[in-house]
Amino acid sequence: MRTLPSTTMTVILALCLAGTDAGAQGFPGGGRAGGRGMGGAHGTHAPAGTPPSAARQAADPLVVFLQGLGALRIDLLVRAEQVDAWSAMHDALIVVADVERDAAASRPVANDASLQLDAFVDGLRRRADAAKAAGERIKAVIGLLDERQKPAFLARLADAIGASESPPTP
Repeated sequence: MRTLPSTTMTVILALCLAGTDAGAQGFPGGGRAGGRGMGGAHGTHAPAGTPPSAARQAADPLVVFLQGLGALRIDLLVRAEQVDAWSAMHDALIVVADVERDAAASRPVANDASLQLDAFVDGLRRRADAAKAAGERIKAVIGLLDERQKPAFLARLADAIGASESPPTP
């Protein structure tokens, strides 16, 4: 039996794993995200009469980064020794997207301002914890990237951060 060169095996592995990344990014029925639409505006409409600037808030940069993760993985040709760290980063970014989605979901508002404050602070804490864990996983991946991969990875991360800071468009 003939063995394939390691570069070919890496490409095959990256393509196979990229399929799960794409499925987990909110495509209908795909991945662990169950097609919840993390990456798009599926079913998210502002109430009637809401000004366009208020209707669209800046996206979380980590969620924006998650949306392009499948393509980035293919572009970087993630190696076998990088897969575990990459998968951990991917999972942490999914948690961020889930927490963001939950925070955006409308919930019944209690009449008690103290309970409202508690819920607000708890939501902020969950978002901060998820972002911190994702940041740690991203740094772990950066530490494993080679001199060819690192600049491309950092550029995509910077693009995601920049895209989330752009002013909302009507």
